[in-house]
Amino acid sequence: MMSYLLDSDKTWLLEEADAKSSNTLAQESGLSTLSAAFLIKRGISSAHEVKKFFNPASNMQEDPIMLPDIKKASQRIMQAIKNDELIYIHGDYDVDGITSTTLLYEILKKMKAKVRYHIPCRFNEGYGLNKKSLNKIINEGAKLLITVDCGIKSFSEVNYAKKKGLDVVITDHHEPGEKWPSALAVVNPKLPHSNSSNRDIAGVGVSLKLAQVLTDDSLDQYYDLVALGTVADIAPLLNENRYFAKKGLSLLNNKKRLGLEKLAEVAGVKNRKVTSETLGYILAPRLNASGRISNANVCVELLTTNDESKAQEIAQLLNNANKKRKQIEQKML
Repeated sequence: MMSYLLDSDKTWLLEEADAKSSNTLAQESGLSTLSAAFLIKRGISSAHEVKKFFNPASNMQEDPIMLPDIKKASQRIMQAIKNDELIYIHGDYDVDGITSTTLLYEILKKMKAKVRYHIPCRFNEGYGLNKKSLNKIINEGAKLLITVDCGIKSFSEVNYAKKKGLDVVITDHHEPGEKWPSALAVVNPKLPHSNSSNRDIAGVGVSLKLAQVLTDDSLDQYYDLVALGTVADIAPLLNENRYFAKKGLSLLNNKKRLGLEKLAEVAGVKNRKVTSETLGYILAPRLNASGRISNANVCVELLTTNDESKAQEIAQLLNNANKKRKQIEQKML
């Protein structure tokens, strides 16, 4: 074990990498031996991989068709749009679920779909699909339900929806069990028959993949959501995820969507450079706070609104919710 003292009271401990491998990688890539050792521990062992790590490019994105059932899911969605059927998106109340919902909702709206969304309340609905929200969705006349960032363990709920005549498409990234629900389509990179080499994309990454199959339009404007959801869900920033984060941060530093601009403003970081730290420690906790204190549907409103006064109002609401969340946690501690 190697010990490195920094200009603080912290000591970093690095499990020693093979010295020969570290030296070779350092010489090939122009890095220091220490940097090479860190990268080797991350599974990066060639100069080509080092280049990809520091300069993630668009060709790192995997063909979405590698995900199971994605073609079947897109065909059912296109049918619903053509027949003017009501489509409901069912998300989750964390940042990954919020950004997944927002991304798919905005894209389907752009495609002229009749679409609504629902994010369950943590306190009276709990996580994932539930009969209370399903009855609401069915009573409103929906014919197709798309889950984002949830659904892979919702066996009884999917069966209930099917009995009521509601088709279900599951998009999720959580670990499945030995079996999964009998939905019309199940899009999840972690399924055993998945051809995807990237098992670590977040739920918002799966939503992006579905959108890529649905439309030939450029999706560049949505990478802010992909970066935010990916970083907030602590997905490994390697390979495709690394490209998502880089592209999203570049977008956020050029022009933020109105809701995120107002959220950065109330958080006191409006004029600062947006980094992964900004996403993970400034913006994400405020978006998460709503789901922990009240209802996260308001977060989707924030991310989709073009009304400045409404964005300001919601951003302040989320900032206050985050303060309340901190007070509750401090009191518990």
